[in-house]
Amino acid sequence: MKKEKFIGIDLGTTFSEVTHINDAGIVEVIPNLDGDLKTPSVVSWANGKPVVGKAALPDLSLRPDIVMQFGKRQMGKVGENGIPIPLLKSPAGEDITAIYFSAEIISYLKKSAEQYLGCEIKYVVITNPAYFDEIARSHTIAAAKKAGFTKIKLLDEPVSAALYYGLEKGNKEIIVVIDFGGGTLDITVLNIDASITKATITDGDAELGGGNYDESILQFKCGQAKASGFEISAEKDLATFYSNLDKARLAKEMLARREEVMLVAEAEGKRVAIKLTRKMFLDICRSVDERFIGCCKRVFEKLQEKNVQISKVILVGGSSRLFHVPEMVKDVFGIEPSKDTDPDFAIAKGAAIWAQVCFGDSDTAIKIGEHIYLASDIKIQSVAAHAICVAARKTHKNDDKEYNYVIVPENTQLPHEFERKFAPLYFGQNSVSVKIVQGKDGQLSEESTLLREFSVPIRPSDTDSDRINVKGRYTEEGLLEITVCDALLNKPVNVTFNYNPGSAENNQI
Repeated sequence: MKKEKFIGIDLGTTFSEVTHINDAGIVEVIPNLDGDLKTPSVVSWANGKPVVGKAALPDLSLRPDIVMQFGKRQMGKVGENGIPIPLLKSPAGEDITAIYFSAEIISYLKKSAEQYLGCEIKYVVITNPAYFDEIARSHTIAAAKKAGFTKIKLLDEPVSAALYYGLEKGNKEIIVVIDFGGGTLDITVLNIDASITKATITDGDAELGGGNYDESILQFKCGQAKASGFEISAEKDLATFYSNLDKARLAKEMLARREEVMLVAEAEGKRVAIKLTRKMFLDICRSVDERFIGCCKRVFEKLQEKNVQISKVILVGGSSRLFHVPEMVKDVFGIEPSKDTDPDFAIAKGAAIWAQVCFGDSDTAIKIGEHIYLASDIKIQSVAAHAICVAARKTHKNDDKEYNYVIVPENTQLPHEFERKFAPLYFGQNSVSVKIVQGKDGQLSEESTLLREFSVPIRPSDTDSDRINVKGRYTEEGLLEITVCDALLNKPVNVTFNYNPGSAENNQI
């Protein structure tokens, strides 16, 4: 009988990769159907049916209206009805959401792995930003299910990179992993003891990455074009707009190796060449750098509060190659970033290792560098990137606003079990509305992100005691399982955060 195979997927904003542990116990990056190790995270519907990766790239300039990239940035974004926001329409009139976009990329990587390994694959670990909220995580699982996987685990990207790094080095140390990709920034502090990886602090920006630098350079090009008597406009010519954006990206990447590059702005049959130096780049992209530095400083301040000394800063993700990123990191943390790990594939390789641990035999030997580990010895502990709260009114009736009462504090070690009691607002109530929000303790709930709202039956009574019990578990994958029950009625309502694609009702109750 053929053994089941498991894979890891780094679902990136600009590139995605797929990996596995081969029969020799070594992590291997699997080539895609085009023979490449990295797949552009781009999907085109130009010919009616979805085309993924390298084959979709030409359509960015030919048919940009039905091509999607950077879809990962839209994961978890929903309308007022709780349904994911459509990002474009296919030629057949179908609404394409970030879930459907991601499902196509995952499906392509799944087919690539199945062709390479010669068998059907149902088990996967998919990495996601540590700063993804609960809706974005559930949407990632929904995309994986749509792609055909039946067993799915999520793993935070910095934790995945640290897992691979820790196993490769075999040391005991406290490190900071900065995952700076094409569209997201994650910064996580981890305690590493060879086969045990434990996250303690996480921060980040789900909408900050290399794409922001591209957009800043494009804005500069637009200004230069206007000064030369023509206009670069997405409304007038979307294909030309994207062509200029792509050339902005190439200029950014070339500055990693050169002091200056020539930048060409063209539209309406006109063009102007501009010299772009590193100094000009820093001026143009100052606001992007300020956001990056701000995230780093928040993590550094938390380290100081806890009196934690770090030994190393690890940079992963494509944007970590930008010429000035190591210097910005050194200015904040006071440490030269380490260059002894693979910035492109460390996350994907960590996913393959974790897939073997989660789904494979516990006595499987995994070889990383010069070290050999049993799967059963490899452990991970993550933290909650955001505080999870219950919205509730205060006891005095003259304040009709709802405030947050925390049930899972920010940076809590996962898995985490919680329990908190509340009272009915009025005598004689026969139900209460429970709102689960993402925000800060004591914050106005209307200023927070609503995750779920559901009704719970209670027994009408003349007592206002704390008899409504909210308890549950926050899993290692960052998903919530909640039970709410009135002690007098004893009819619990169970809610899990598993998203059902195409339905406005995202709860299972």
